[in-house]
Order: sequence, then structure tokens, then C-alpha cells
Amino acid sequence: VGCGPVTTPTGRKMLREVAELMDFITVRDQDSYDILKDIGVKNPRILLTSDAALNVQASSKPEVDRIMARLGLENEKEIFAININQYLDTWAGLNKPSMGKEKFLAVYAAVLSKIAKELNVPMLFVCTQHHDVTITKELMAKISSPNKLAIITNTEYNHYQIKGVLGRASLLFAMRLHAMILASSEHTPVVGLAYQPKCRYYFKCLDLLQH
Repeated sequence: VGCGPVTTPTGRKMLREVAELMDFITVRDQDSYDILKDIGVKNPRILLTSDAALNVQASSKPEVDRIMARLGLENEKEIFAININQYLDTWAGLNKPSMGKEKFLAVYAAVLSKIAKELNVPMLFVCTQHHDVTITKELMAKISSPNKLAIITNTEYNHYQIKGVLGRASLLFAMRLHAMILASSEHTPVVGLAYQPKCRYYFKCLDLLQH
């Protein structure tokens, strides 16, 4: 698991009591481990390990080739991958108003339309969580691009297949932690939007955190 954020005395007390009841705890980053220790967890059975997604084996090259053909991307040398989620900026900070879905989509689509013209490469939209499919398709509909826009989702493909496809991308710009993990563990360059602390924690583990 990942821990935090936990910012109130009641929240710290609840997390501490739950952690003390566990037979065994594995945390996927140093920050989560430090949070448990900082709130006074005495449970001796806490292990710092890695997220299970790091060890997922990507699908075979022939299978990924077939998926890329279905996506219409089989002959592309450069692919820009995008991952967003429906939480938008709701985790950005306490007592900060959300920009709202419509403004989020408008800003994101405008930037991606500009990037599409400048880079002149196809874009692949990747959903690792089925809740994000609708908003991803709404974003795609607002983008003006001279090249192909494709989408792959976990409603149709499993995580082995999605990891293999992410391995073909030239760059992923992502919000979901597991999209970042699946891509980076295939050595695909990743830029992450840290909408939650767990995203920052992962990039900190990789020594790639930018403030």
C-alpha cells in the first residue's frame, strides 16, 4: 500500500490504530513507511518493498504487434501517449476550489492540439482504470490533430497487454500512478502530473522528482 496524506489528529489516530491491527504491512515507498513511523505505529511487521505493477511481464512482441495494428499504429516510429483521470485537480490541496471538468478539458485539449501540430506524431490515450474512459473520450473529441488519435483501455485489454503497448510509446504524460509505473518499468520516458502524493513518492524513488 501507499500511505497518506494524513493531516488531522483524528486521521492520524485512525491510521495508527488500523496499522497496529495488521498482521503484516508492505509499503511501496519510503515516504509511506516514514508516515507510519511518524504517527507512532509500533507494529514490527512493516516491510518496504515495491509496487506489484513493477514486476508485471509485458505481453509478447507478436501480441503487442497485433494490438498496435488494431490501434492503427503499427507503422508509427514515434507515439505520444497520454493518460488522465477523472479526479482532475480535486487532490491538489486543501480548501482550493476545483477548476472543474469543462475548464480542465478545454485547457488540456488546447495544449494537446498545439503539441499535435508541433510534434506531428500520433497520440495514444491510455486508460488503466475503467472510470477514466468517458472523460478520456471527451478530451479526445476536443483535440484538433493532423495525425491519428487512438485509445486503449483496461475494459478491453489486460495490464500485461497495456504494459506492452506502453513500451512502444516514445513518451507518456500521465496522471494515474499505475500508468506511470507500467510505462517506466518498460523504460518508456514518463512525465507525471502529481495529482496525489503517491505520484510524487514514486518519482522520488526514481530520483526524478521535480519541484
